[in-house]
Amino acid sequence: MNENEVDKKLSYMHFKPFNETKHTNDWHFAMPEGEQIEAVALGNDWAAVCTDAKHVRVFSLEGQQKYILQQASQIVTMAGYENLLVIIYHSGVPLYEYQQMNCKIIDTNTYTTLYDSQCPVSIASDLTWVGFSEEGLLTTMDSNGIIQGFNFKNKQWIPILDLKTKYPSTFR
Repeated sequence: MNENEVDKKLSYMHFKPFNETKHTNDWHFAMPEGEQIEAVALGNDWAAVCTDAKHVRVFSLEGQQKYILQQASQIVTMAGYENLLVIIYHSGVPLYEYQQMNCKIIDTNTYTTLYDSQCPVSIASDLTWVGFSEEGLLTTMDSNGIIQGFNFKNKQWIPILDLKTKYPSTFR
């Protein structure tokens, strides 16, 4: 399908490899009619999208849809690292200025859930960033400048840095 033939009403996943020496070609995947992509994540040998239908679709880097799952509630964002897919989603309505969010970590080699529990966000704040360090530390930051990391050994969140104390004029 060339650019002139693309249906403007459909949502597309378009993949272009960074390293073309791996013999992976560009590809695209049209979402079913009415299903719109809302977030994208990338790992070592996979790419994933979440849609407004709360579907998470995982693709090989060659463009084959390998897995699809239905998320029960609204997805906020996703991140990827090597074989790990992280899905942050709403687990309830905010209570007393606390966001109710969960973090699901999926191993894309086996599609097993490694963790599915709370994603801490400080009071009266929003989640502003989720990602991994170069060493693979899952990290979040909220609008109050609180940075937290996930300890995979004991499956607990650890406060790393409070940017509000260092840069009070930047954060609420």
